[in-house]
Parts: sequence; structure tokens; C-alpha cells
Amino acid sequence: MVDAKAIFVDGPNAYHMGRALGILELRYASLFRILTREVGNSSSCFGKPVYVLTPEQAARKKEVLERSGFEVVAMSTENGKDDAEIVRRINTLTTDDVSEIILVSANFKDFQECLQAKSDLGIRVIIVATKTFNEEGRSMLSVDFDEMRGEMEFVDLEMFKTRLTRTPLIKNNHLIRTTRRP
Repeated sequence: MVDAKAIFVDGPNAYHMGRALGILELRYASLFRILTREVGNSSSCFGKPVYVLTPEQAARKKEVLERSGFEVVAMSTENGKDDAEIVRRINTLTTDDVSEIILVSANFKDFQECLQAKSDLGIRVIIVATKTFNEEGRSMLSVDFDEMRGEMEFVDLEMFKTRLTRTPLIKNNHLIRTTRRP
């Protein structure tokens, strides 16, 4: 087995997790560094980390995501097409390609079968999400993950919240813009 990791970000789900964590604007370069350097044991990546977004989001964020090091894939979220693209890519991976798969998504159910298959092959699977509660009072992390907990690892985005958040510029109690941190 090689020493490489494949990284996949479910963009719409990452957006909702960020909101639940109080992140108004995500620092993509920081997310890239965290996923490639701090999550998992592998020292190299199998290709660029994949960030799947809706076509509308991709049109607005593609440039900054690509500058940060991500491969941007624009997919409709209709009928789970975006998740199906991530599943398709995960299904193509073998132990000759990767030793780890990192998935950023709290929506574990859509990925459970393919991740279980990769785990059964001996590929380490790491879910990056948050247990933080959303506006409806439910944990962002899918309850389906509890069934797989022993076979897959969990990394809580909340640990990285301050590094992932752009600092907002507020004047007279109104958000003006977010500022860039060094």
C-alpha cells in the first residue's frame, strides 16, 4: 500500500457545517493546509483535494479554491448528483493508489457503502465533520456514523474553527466585510 491520501469535500455540506459552527466565511487555504498536513498520517496526496460545489457556488468560488490548491468540481445537487460524483471517485481508488481517504461531510449516509468497502480493503477512512447542533437543534453529524464509529475515524471541524474563520469587520453592529488574516 502506498503512503498517500485522497481528500474529498462535500462543499454544500461543508457550508452548512460552517454556519452551524458560526463561520461566516471559510478560509479555504487554511482548510487545504489542515486537510493535507494535519488530518491523517499520509505525507502526500493522491491528486488534488476535490471540492464539489453547485454550479452557482463554483462560479463564485472556483478561483479562490483553485488558488488554495483544490480541484473544483461543479455538480448539481439535484437527486444527490454531487454526492454520487464523490462516491464514483472513491470507488475508483485502490490500495495501490491510497492508504487513506478523507471525507469532509456530515452527511455520512450517502457515502457509507463506498467508505465501508474501502475500509474493508484496509484503507484508513477519516470523516471530517462536526457534532455541533444546527438551527433545528440536531447534530450536524449523521446518526448513521455511529454505526461505523469503530471502523472509521472522526475529526471534528470545531477543533479548527478559529483557523477556518475569516475575521469579520463589524461597524455599528453591521457586518461590513471579512478581513484576511495573515
